[in-house]
Amino acid sequence: MPDDIPAAQRRLRARGLATMERLVQAGLDVFATIGYNDARVDDVVARSGDSHGTFYLYFGNKDDLLLTLAFRCADEMVDLARELPVIDAGPAGVRQLRTWLDRFLTIHERYLGVIRAWMESHVADERLADFGRTVLGDFAVALMARLAEVDREPDIPVELRATALLALLERCSYIVATEGRLACPRLLDTLAPMLHRGFFQPSGRPPLRPLVARATR
Repeated sequence: MPDDIPAAQRRLRARGLATMERLVQAGLDVFATIGYNDARVDDVVARSGDSHGTFYLYFGNKDDLLLTLAFRCADEMVDLARELPVIDAGPAGVRQLRTWLDRFLTIHERYLGVIRAWMESHVADERLADFGRTVLGDFAVALMARLAEVDREPDIPVELRATALLALLERCSYIVATEGRLACPRLLDTLAPMLHRGFFQPSGRPPLRPLVARATR
């Protein structure tokens, strides 16, 4: 730390990080419960217990807070895509996929208000739009790396398979998180075998009918 920083500011640095994190968590809660369009800075500071002046020390406005949350969400999502393991072609692969999907849905639920604003174009901010396209591209590239390892039909490009998988994951998790149509365990028990059979089993391998039947009862 540079010597010319006043001692009082040095003592505040750790506390400042804690304050920013408190505002970030309040923003997540407010955007998820009220919605980005209707949310105000008043709502965020009321949830965090801070003043307006404190909020504006860290964020220019609620768009700036949303962008900060979007960066966090993107980092977690891209890291998760890169951590998708080599999926086994047998029953162990369904369990691997279920564990990974559970993490995917957890991140989606945590950032629901951010993702909803992002997907519904509630913010006229080209930075957010450009960033969204970059994140989806990075996520798709990570998925392609895993799908390329599966001996599927050669006439279906891996890019198309990755796009289809990403679209299915994003839309399904968005609808479920927004409308609560399925409990998470039921969704995982249904989705994991389905995606395993459709994307991660080599061509010509018999489908795992008993496992699918058990998972969807």
